[in-house]
Amino acid sequence: MKRFFAVMLVFVVILGACGRRTPPRPEQVKPTFGQLQAIQRGDKIQLSWILEAPVPAETNAQWFLIEELALDPHCVRCQAKLVKQYSLPFPSPHFTLSENRVHFYPTTHKDLRAYIYKVTHQSKDRDALGSTQAAQFSGFVDFPPLPVLHWKRIVKDALPALQNIPSASLPSQIKNYQLIRLFWERPSEKHEFYFSISQDMVQRMLFYQMNIYKTELGQPWPDQPINAHPIKESFYIDYLPQTEHTFLYQLRLVDSQGNESTPSVTYSIPAKP
Repeated sequence: MKRFFAVMLVFVVILGACGRRTPPRPEQVKPTFGQLQAIQRGDKIQLSWILEAPVPAETNAQWFLIEELALDPHCVRCQAKLVKQYSLPFPSPHFTLSENRVHFYPTTHKDLRAYIYKVTHQSKDRDALGSTQAAQFSGFVDFPPLPVLHWKRIVKDALPALQNIPSASLPSQIKNYQLIRLFWERPSEKHEFYFSISQDMVQRMLFYQMNIYKTELGQPWPDQPINAHPIKESFYIDYLPQTEHTFLYQLRLVDSQGNESTPSVTYSIPAKP
C-alpha cells in the first residue's frame, strides 16, 4: 500500500512539472495608446488619444482600425450594432496631431442613439500592436450663448506670480513679449429639470468652463486650446511675442464631460501695440 501511494505521489509531481496541472496563462497585451475620449467639438464628434510611443516618421508605417457601433435607445438589452468601420494608415492626413495626442473626426450622427467607438492600433500587416480601447458618445449638448471676449495689455510688474493665476506657460526662448489679459463675463448657468426615481421633478445647475484657442493670422486653428485645463475663472493671462503678426482668438464653452460648444466669433489682437 505504501508503494502504491509513493507511485501516485511521483505521478502527481510529474503532472505538475509538465504543466498539465493548470493551463498556461495568456500573455496580457499592453496598450500602445491611452486616454481615449469621444467628445462633442462644436457640431462634430472628436475622437482623441495619446500615443505611448513617438509618432512614426515613416508614412503609413502603422494603421488604426476604428469601429463605430450604435446603441438602440428603445432596446436596453440589444447589442450595439456596427455602423461604420475605418481602417486608416497612420500617420496620414486623416489624423491631426498635437505632440503625441491624435485627433480624428468620424462621420457625425445627430440622432437619439448613443455611439461606442473602438480603436485598435495595428501594424502594416494589420496585426494588433496593443489592446483595443473603447469610448462612448452619448449625445450632443445644448450650450448657452457664448460671452463676449475682451482684452487689454498689462504691465508685467503689475501682476502677481503667474503660477498663482490662470495663464499660459512662457517659452524659455522668448525674451521680448507682452502680456495680454483676456476676460469675459462668467458663462450663464443652465437649469436642467428631470424626473428622479421617485418621479419628483428635480432641478440641477449646469456649470460651464472655458477653452481658448489661438492662432496666427493665415494659419489653421489648432485642435488643442492654449490653456492646459478648462478655465473656471472669467479671465486668462496670455503672452504675445514682439512681432508684426496679428493673433486670432476664439472661445469655446466646456461642460464637465469635456464636450465643447461651437466657437465664438474670431477676435484679432495685433502683437504690436
